[in-house]
Amino acid sequence: MDACGLNRNWPSNRGIYHNDAKTFLTWVNEEDQLRIISMQPGANIGQVFQRLLDALEKFEKVAKFSFDDHNGYITSCPTNLGTAMRASVHICLPLLGKKKEEFEAIASKYNVQIRGAHGEHTETDDGIFDISNKRRLGITMTSLVQDMYDGVKAMIAKEMELRGPSTVAPAAAPTSGMVQAGPHLKDISQLTGPVEFPKGTKSLLSKYLTPEIFNKFKGTKDAAGVPFELMVLSGSQNVDSGIGAYAGSHDSYTKYAEFFDQIIEDYHGHKKTDKHVSNMDHTKLNCPPFSADDDAMIVSTRIRVGRNLAEVPLGPGISKDQRDMVEKKVSGVLEKLDGELKGKYYDLANMKEADQKQLIEDHFLFKEGDRFLQSCGLNRDWPSGRGIFHNDAKQFLTWVNEEDQLRIISMQPGSDIGAVFKRLSVAAAEIEKVTKFAHDDHLGYITSCPTNLGTAMRASVHIKLPMLSKKMDDFQKIADKYFVQIRGIHGEHTETDDGVFDISNRRRLGRGEVDLVQDMYDGVKAMIAAERALGGGGKAAAAAPVAAASAGDTVEAGPHLKDISQLTGPVVFPKGTKSLLSKYLTPEIFNKFKGTKDAAGVPFELMVLSGSQNVDSGIGAYAGSHDSYTKYAEFFD
Repeated sequence: MDACGLNRNWPSNRGIYHNDAKTFLTWVNEEDQLRIISMQPGANIGQVFQRLLDALEKFEKVAKFSFDDHNGYITSCPTNLGTAMRASVHICLPLLGKKKEEFEAIASKYNVQIRGAHGEHTETDDGIFDISNKRRLGITMTSLVQDMYDGVKAMIAKEMELRGPSTVAPAAAPTSGMVQAGPHLKDISQLTGPVEFPKGTKSLLSKYLTPEIFNKFKGTKDAAGVPFELMVLSGSQNVDSGIGAYAGSHDSYTKYAEFFDQIIEDYHGHKKTDKHVSNMDHTKLNCPPFSADDDAMIVSTRIRVGRNLAEVPLGPGISKDQRDMVEKKVSGVLEKLDGELKGKYYDLANMKEADQKQLIEDHFLFKEGDRFLQSCGLNRDWPSGRGIFHNDAKQFLTWVNEEDQLRIISMQPGSDIGAVFKRLSVAAAEIEKVTKFAHDDHLGYITSCPTNLGTAMRASVHIKLPMLSKKMDDFQKIADKYFVQIRGIHGEHTETDDGVFDISNRRRLGRGEVDLVQDMYDGVKAMIAAERALGGGGKAAAAAPVAAASAGDTVEAGPHLKDISQLTGPVVFPKGTKSLLSKYLTPEIFNKFKGTKDAAGVPFELMVLSGSQNVDSGIGAYAGSHDSYTKYAEFFD
């Protein structure tokens, strides 16, 4: 969006409105000029849709929305044309979620799509899914909501069938003295008794925070002085959590082992008697370089780990002075790194506007945590004590005092997994020469969220697998064999499957870092072999020369393109680029429209700059005005 001009003058003239009940929101001048949102807990889809329609009617009494009979409601990204609607529910389907082929068949029948419901720190399948409409253009908003409703009904029916005859007793009446879970809980002072969760809550907190556990530990603190109630507030407030509990310090896992061990065993399969052996020795990794043909299928590689300092509490329990000390100590180490790790540290609290703009363009800047992290105290004193370091080549980053005190990241284009892991290992070792990381033989590296314990590692590649992705059952079998997980790589406005996937390790605790990177490498190798067996992949050397453009007339796509003045000729995309821009921005189209503007004065080159710069785009083109779709119909259609 930055490349197509949508971030200009940020944050001027941007804003957010919400009603008192926080069930209706409007974002002003985000990607579209209005993003109008209706939402609430529970299943009353009709009420949520009616609230949205009522609001839309009130808006249009004052200002008409951009609309025509061909494209419906007009949006800058072509994927949103028509209704620009995403209607979704978060739903618990633990049994159907394990029957992926049947799950996908229902989704396909009702034109809906399936996503996980949680963020990065709750990555594995906990049975909670986001179900939303797949279609947008050529059908009414009512029909799309009906698609979603009918699909959800069918999924519930299948889930019930898989459960068999119900033996579940009616929910017991709340026990006297219990506290109802929900967003009204704002402070630990409100947790005066055991927490009563709504029927159907699936978080591990709701499973293991029994009245007995709560009453045993209420009013107590760990060795760092963090109250037990703070560790359970997030999931008590946010009943859609996947986990819901955050440790306040390393000692939390010892003092409250009776509680945390149950969550850890349920999530990781790691028993209270099990040991964890860490291994960051990059020389033990067996990952020969990929062949040129295989390398052409891999877009990029990224490995990150979370770490916390042994000498201070974790994020929920750390004081401002301690957090500032962490920043000072770690930034001092980072700024002394040399060789390929040499770079610069940026303090978020005192950042220059030009630096902020560049970090946003590089997708390096992290934001204040979400409501889950807010509830457990991780956002206190924002942005004081937070910062970002990156090396000169922008292949090594460290986030300081985000969710964990350190998030150490190594990444680069292409398939050299060994080089990426080596860079990460060397950098982590340099930091540990100055300050030790929190670690023990049972849980490995210590993190505030129990899901990240052990390695706190996510090792991933973005890879093109268009043929294998059409055989999802086979795709998933390979993933299961090598303990990796499959994700799409794009955001909400590029939802359809373009054959590019994020493949990452699924395990974290009980196996060392080398083992997890090996899982990912071996899984990717097996997926490439399966893709080739299905006729995909092609030969790296087999690319034909670009037609209709002589030497010197073309422009190579890539992140070096910062301005439309650089688009002086037809764009040549790297082999394997899957964006729709790379498919339809032919030399003929570019030469026909270069130097022209739509009726609003927006240059054609600006409409294609984003996908020319970002070759991992799903679409890559943004309209400058309603007229763009008419004047450049030969391209946009």
